[in-house]
Amino acid sequence: MKTVAMLRARAVQCRDRLQQLEQLQMIEERSQRAEGARAMVRAAAGAAGEADLEARLKAVSPGVRVEMRRRTNALGDGWTVCENEFELEDAPLEPVLEAVTALEQERPPWRLSACDIRASASTPGNGHVVLILTRLQPEG
Repeated sequence: MKTVAMLRARAVQCRDRLQQLEQLQMIEERSQRAEGARAMVRAAAGAAGEADLEARLKAVSPGVRVEMRRRTNALGDGWTVCENEFELEDAPLEPVLEAVTALEQERPPWRLSACDIRASASTPGNGHVVLILTRLQPEG
């Protein structure tokens, strides 16, 4: 009798340990996916810097002054959010919006987080554009 009770208790312990092992495997898989995503962001972080963005915006709107302001926010754990605000006065809207669309399709590293467009009263098809592009990057 005692042996049967011990065997049943062992069977319960084995089932519990099997469930724990399955949970640990799921955690390991999530961790590996997260590490893969971090590696992708790290690789993409060096792909296109602020100078590249500024050059692309200037190329689609020659003769338009492109003003850039940069802000960073340390997130901890070795990561920083880099936010670049670009302001274009009296810029041709169609090529600027095409450039922004192209940037969005290339993400990461850059993501359009805000956009403000005001049509020009004096020049049809032009306007005042403020773009905020954000990326996550490793510190350093």
